[in-house]
Order: sequence, then C-alpha cells, then structure tokens
Amino acid sequence: MQSIVPIVTNLGFPITACFALGYFVWKFANKLSQDSINRENKMMDYFNKQNTVLSTMSANMEKMGNTLDNMNQRLILVESKVEK
Repeated sequence: MQSIVPIVTNLGFPITACFALGYFVWKFANKLSQDSINRENKMMDYFNKQNTVLSTMSANMEKMGNTLDNMNQRLILVESKVEK
C-alpha cells in the first residue's frame, strides 16, 4: 500500500487506475490465451487418439473384407463341386 501512494501522488489517481486496469486486462488476456492453448492441445491429443482408433478399425475392416472374399471364393468352389 505504501508503494502505491507515491505513484498516485506523482501521476494522479486516474492515470494510476488506468495502469492498474491495463495490467489486469493484460494478465487476464494472457490467462485466456494460455487456457485456449491448453484446451487446443487436449483436443489435438484426443483427435490423434481417435485417428489411431479409426486407422485400426479400418485395417480390421479391410482384413474382414479379404476374409469374406476368400470365403466367397471357397463357397463358389464348393457350389461348383456340388453341382457336378
């Protein structure tokens, strides 16, 4: 409190209040910016995990498609043998 009195005396209350408000706004903006960066980083981590899961699912579906194609070819072969 004692350090504020000489500043108010030398600069005046309105100027000191403007500096204090400016400092508050600057700190608040930095806090919001940091929170946004943290939120974006968390979202990117989540998206990366989801991409990994989707890639795994896609690979599994491709394997299942190949398996179904093989089974279909075997079934066609068995049908052709039964018809003979």
